[in-house]
Amino acid sequence: MNIEINLDNSRPLGPVLRTADRMRLEGCVNALTLEGLSLSLHCPHEALLDHYVRLMLTKVREAPDSHQVEVYFPANTESLLERFNAALSDQSISDATRTPRDTQNVRIWVVHDAQKVSEPEMQLLARLIHNFPGSRIRALLLFHGSEIEPNALQAFGRKLLRWHIDLPSQEQATDALEMAEAEGRQAQMSQLLRRIGCLPKADAATPLSLGLEAHQQRLEESRLYEREVGLARYGAKLRQLVKVLIEAARQAPQGLRQFKPQRQPVTAPAVKKIGRGWRTGGGAVPGPDGLGSAPGICGSEGLARGRTPP
Repeated sequence: MNIEINLDNSRPLGPVLRTADRMRLEGCVNALTLEGLSLSLHCPHEALLDHYVRLMLTKVREAPDSHQVEVYFPANTESLLERFNAALSDQSISDATRTPRDTQNVRIWVVHDAQKVSEPEMQLLARLIHNFPGSRIRALLLFHGSEIEPNALQAFGRKLLRWHIDLPSQEQATDALEMAEAEGRQAQMSQLLRRIGCLPKADAATPLSLGLEAHQQRLEESRLYEREVGLARYGAKLRQLVKVLIEAARQAPQGLRQFKPQRQPVTAPAVKKIGRGWRTGGGAVPGPDGLGSAPGICGSEGLARGRTPP
């Protein structure tokens, strides 16, 4: 029984332990989809193996050609023959035995716990894939643990690519954390290293080796401190600006008075004095407000009877 694997392509590709591993992942994807090769992956820790397999299958899904990824459950040689015949049911013998010219519609059979597959079944799988290239079937064999790969893999010949994924050293784990931090994936890398038991030990000289919790706490404290300092500086500048505006508002009326024209209002006694001077020479009569009446000051009758003002 084969079950198709559906991956979430919306999530970004996860981190890798070493820079060279990214290139190896690309090479493995090309081997499966373009070069017609099967692939054998061996890793001491199952969690690390699952992580790299998910990265690889995500890359397969991103390929422009449509490929099918299915899980193959080891059973026996009879069930293997039935599944292979079902895969070739829509093809003729000539098409099944002919090497296809294109690389579309590749079918990848993912064999978990490949170390549990019997030697006869492994050899039969290798012969079927080799004798019927038109089936476009590739085997992705996953081995985990300390057991060595079985001799049955020799049946694949040159049509099998092998990759032994080693656990990272202390230095490689620290470098992986730094690389993941630059990519914004430090949480994922720390979780992966913790699951495989390779998370760097606490070391005051290397902050990245403190682990996820301590390092994230430091980052959070640093962000809070920078925020408080920024707010304090902003508040000081704001208070200084308000002080300047208040001082300018206080000095504004005084400045306006300094530039105001100096006009002395004509007082009532001065007007009366002028009126009396005009009166001695003419018939000017002060009005009720102390000003000379129109006839006495500027009227024709007052000018006729009085003297001409100096």
